[in-house]
Amino acid sequence: MENHVSLTLPDSVASRRLAPDPEGTAAFMSRIGYSLEEALADIIDNSIDAEAKAVLIRFVCGSDRINQIIIADDGYGMLPDELHTAMQYGVRQSHRKKDLGKYGIGLKAAAFSQCKALSVLSRKASHDSGRRWTIESIKDDWRLEELDANQAGTILDLDWSPVNLDKSGTTVILDKLDSLQSAMSDFNKNLQKTIVELKVDLGLRFHRFLQSGDLRIAIDVTKGLGNPPDTQFDVDPLDPFEYPKSGRKGYPATFELEVGSKKVKAVAHIWPAKSKDPNYKLGTGKVAERQGFYFYRNDRLIKAGGWHNLQSDSEPHSSLARVLIEMPPDLDSAFRLSVQKNDFNVPAEFIDAVRASRAGDTTFPDYLKAAQDVYRNAPEAEEIVFFPKSGIPAGLSKKLERLLVGGSENASTHPIDFRWERMDSDCVFTYDPDEQVLSLNSIFRSSITGGKNSAADAPVFKSMLFFAIRDLPAAGRMSKKLRDRIEMLNAVLLEALKCQA
Repeated sequence: MENHVSLTLPDSVASRRLAPDPEGTAAFMSRIGYSLEEALADIIDNSIDAEAKAVLIRFVCGSDRINQIIIADDGYGMLPDELHTAMQYGVRQSHRKKDLGKYGIGLKAAAFSQCKALSVLSRKASHDSGRRWTIESIKDDWRLEELDANQAGTILDLDWSPVNLDKSGTTVILDKLDSLQSAMSDFNKNLQKTIVELKVDLGLRFHRFLQSGDLRIAIDVTKGLGNPPDTQFDVDPLDPFEYPKSGRKGYPATFELEVGSKKVKAVAHIWPAKSKDPNYKLGTGKVAERQGFYFYRNDRLIKAGGWHNLQSDSEPHSSLARVLIEMPPDLDSAFRLSVQKNDFNVPAEFIDAVRASRAGDTTFPDYLKAAQDVYRNAPEAEEIVFFPKSGIPAGLSKKLERLLVGGSENASTHPIDFRWERMDSDCVFTYDPDEQVLSLNSIFRSSITGGKNSAADAPVFKSMLFFAIRDLPAAGRMSKKLRDRIEMLNAVLLEALKCQA
């Protein structure tokens, strides 16, 4: 039998402290690879761990750029020493098994992926405190700035509705952003696009918290830190498994897997064919990209879709197949949860276990075939029913939805959002079929609302406008008939507004 001898290494004769290079570390942190949605989600994880009931994301904007992004929550806050520790890089903090936090660098890494200065202000037990990292202070031998407590308290006392910071809470301020700079019309359009994408992403990642009523997430835009918001949106939950009726009898089916020494359940769902439900579309018409495994960790969605080499990720005939996986935190190491908490490095043994798994007499390949059969043999498309949702009072929205759907059993509801946006003065409103948004020109806002501006203002005007162009396309190009109607209504409304002036 051949003997394998390890190489004997030299003895240690001395040691010297070798701290991380501040400049190189700062550059690394800014390139760690977060999208804006992932960065804000990582910060919200901390809010949830702090048992916050409400979170506000505030965009503080100039005329052509985002100047600051502020995340406020009403969690239990931090004392000065606790905040100081939380700002340390890679700090080892005790985490409960149910916590969403993991590595001790999430707040800092997420922030510096988007900005060059991070300030955190917190209130707990009548103590206000603030700390700041900047790229410059990190390069200057890791010098964390301590902020004036009284000034921190003044900022915490501002109106952060729906977040109440009277007793406790935290604000995270991302400053010196690498912001979008463009002409005003382009900037406003891109800002709205950013908010729409953020609503979808956060609504999906945190849908269980939002559905339970344990958490509210709001997004607003303001022109200055102390100014009231121009507009505010709530993030609605998007549940990838919330459908009115399964696409195939016998599903969902639960497949039992064994990964290492852990038992894992894979709950296989088949969506009904040709659904227009927002929970199916998940913010995009590319539904084929939403098939696959949905990994949850402590009720937070980590990865939405993808088969991890089990089969093609974009096979259109498998578009209705979604598999729910509840990941025990004990498997974080085996699955190598990413720093951004947006993916797992799924080991080959998991995919092998899926292939070999059964739900009663049903194999996993049987499930995939069933999902493809439902897709191929789809019935006639559902009737699409549009109804106004955000931008009008919630009670009115629900009543209009009931009235418009009526007794139809084959109807797919399709929400339309109202939004105020600055446009040229010869336009009162526009419709975006891809985002399903009716945008109103903020130049005329006070004339339309009588100066009573709010997130759900002008309900009569908005309702009448919706019914005037009710026959809306779900996505893609608008018909010439609808374009002509919108042009005609704009001309009429402009004349009416002139008479009112």
